[in-house]
Amino acid sequence: MTVAKRNTLNDLEKLLRTQEELDPALALYIDRDGPFGPSIKHPLVFSIVHTPSMNAFVNAQFKQKKAALKKAKNKCDWRSYVWLHERPYRIDAFLDISWRLDGPRYWDLLGQVWSDTENSWQNMGEWREAFTADREGREMMSDEDVRCVFDLPPEKGGLLPMTRIYRGYRFDDALQGYSWTLDKARARWFANRLRQDDHPSPKIVSGFVAREHVIAYITGRDEQEIVTLPEHVVELEIEEVPDELGA
Repeated sequence: MTVAKRNTLNDLEKLLRTQEELDPALALYIDRDGPFGPSIKHPLVFSIVHTPSMNAFVNAQFKQKKAALKKAKNKCDWRSYVWLHERPYRIDAFLDISWRLDGPRYWDLLGQVWSDTENSWQNMGEWREAFTADREGREMMSDEDVRCVFDLPPEKGGLLPMTRIYRGYRFDDALQGYSWTLDKARARWFANRLRQDDHPSPKIVSGFVAREHVIAYITGRDEQEIVTLPEHVVELEIEEVPDELGA
């Protein structure tokens, strides 16, 4: 074990032995009714299954995060500024500093935050605000190797004037989502994930989106993802699919 690693473990052990009050700013974000007991979900620090014995450790994390955030802000390092926030709060952090970014940097960073998010349904209004910004360089939100699909004719690999897209879901409000796919099999996978006994049957909705209404094309997660506003998807057709996670 290196000296640096040993010192880090010693510091951690010391913090976990230290008894102190939770920082008041963190105390405002305690959720006492979580499924695993109390938790802290502050924009800069998460502590799941939080106990008072962890206060010193969490306080130290919070102090470090605030110092790093101040440093990033002073250096105009807006990428670091956004990523220092916990995942559910990154779209808010992005919108807070978006006016400081030129068009291409705006869309590039937005694409990274979007690809990392796991709870877009909780921030539908914020994402709509970001997606509908009148900023140049929107192609920068798409993966670099496929940005050409917006310029090439269909016979050379470009998007069709009207492209069929799919979305897998179980709850009807998911029809208002922004994430679609060119791959029907991938939509089926999304329809079947995260099943619980009280969930409705899985479905796939398909429709067509005009090329000019495609906000981004993202292939980095092997999903052939099309990002668009739900009102721009027309000629919707819905089909039920087998519940592959059923008994």
